[in-house]
Amino acid sequence: MDDLTYYEMNGKHYVRKRRKVSKKRLKTDPMFKSMRENGAEFGKAATDGKLLRDCVKVLYKDAGRKAASDRVHQVMLEIKELDVTSEKGKKNVGIALGTEGAKKMLKGFEFNPDSQVGLILYKPFELDMETGTLSIANLIPQRDFKIPEGATHLTLSGACADVNFTTEISALELTNEVNLLLDNNSTSITLKPNTLPEGTGTRFYFLQVQFFQMVNKIPYELEDGRYHSLMIAGIA
Repeated sequence: MDDLTYYEMNGKHYVRKRRKVSKKRLKTDPMFKSMRENGAEFGKAATDGKLLRDCVKVLYKDAGRKAASDRVHQVMLEIKELDVTSEKGKKNVGIALGTEGAKKMLKGFEFNPDSQVGLILYKPFELDMETGTLSIANLIPQRDFKIPEGATHLTLSGACADVNFTTEISALELTNEVNLLLDNNSTSITLKPNTLPEGTGTRFYFLQVQFFQMVNKIPYELEDGRYHSLMIAGIA
């Protein structure tokens, strides 16, 4: 307060002037090397998280909101710790994702914690990572989904992405969409992109579920996207 710092140490109270450290010293002083290294890794994890979120914005419009941003950044910070080859300050997600442990951390990741595919879809799906094809056999909407109040229809879709966290280049290919009436009829679903994305990065596979209410043949999304779900179905 007023450039003064008040603190307690060993049962006694002290006051001292606040120390100001110049930007130049922060960037060059060996005393702050560890802080610079941690800051560099923190910033790279934020960049990697933004790259992934920007890639799926066409699928999930809320990917850029703070809640999603914070969750993606947090998992990126955890994943970069699995990079055991880079020196301190240069650990990054791209190298870490070469390990199975890092891939397991991202597989099943839910972008919307309020509406998770893993909690609303009761039927297992199969993913062919060679073709990017996701399939669900004998799907009965009324039985196999946790349906929110007011919903009359849902849309299933997917995507395949190549995300290179080193070059910071990504490519995304969408699958077809399947629209279903929320009834008791059984159907088998196949979601497949026309082609696989080009690139030499990490391959991601996404599954998306959106609930709607159909009024006079016009679909209305429920509660401003609250029931819009997107998960990482697979990673290679």
